[in-house]
Amino acid sequence: MRRSLTFWRAAALGLGTVMTLAACGSSIPGRSLPMQAGTEGSGMAAEAPAGFKPCDDLPQSFIDSARLKGKILSNSSASGGIEWRGCQWTTSDIDVLAIHSTNITLDMVRWKKFAYTRDLVIDGRQAVVTRQLEDTPDECLVNVELKGGSLEIVFDGFSSSRGPAALDSCDLAVDLAQQLAPSLPAMA
Repeated sequence: MRRSLTFWRAAALGLGTVMTLAACGSSIPGRSLPMQAGTEGSGMAAEAPAGFKPCDDLPQSFIDSARLKGKILSNSSASGGIEWRGCQWTTSDIDVLAIHSTNITLDMVRWKKFAYTRDLVIDGRQAVVTRQLEDTPDECLVNVELKGGSLEIVFDGFSSSRGPAALDSCDLAVDLAQQLAPSLPAMA
């Protein structure tokens, strides 16, 4: 069954809404962020970082290596001041890769205490790897620290996790983040 990009975008927007509700102090059981997004002292920047623009700044070598095709602008905003600025691509018939600059910080991601959360360092930058939705085990997010937020890499490896040579979507997402991180400007 082929997943459409429209479905994937709707799922991503739903995730953003859940994170925003939590950031604004909603009563999602057991999950709320320590501070309200968009308020003074919250630690969240007013806008997504602009030091790296995923739609424009990806090196051609990365695009070729990841076999990215079908770029679609996927900027979005959510209540509470959360922003995503970037694009999404397909990497095969049904795998989807989205790369966004966001004002979601690593601490905000960690605070959510997703069932699968792993801290690591990618090219000298702090990063957090998560599987955020139980019903989408093929999707993995890697947030790499940027000044004022993070670079969010979302890999939905539906086809990669099928068959006898199944690959873990988080391993693939981390590999993509490791390939991309050296391209991030030092001041970003």
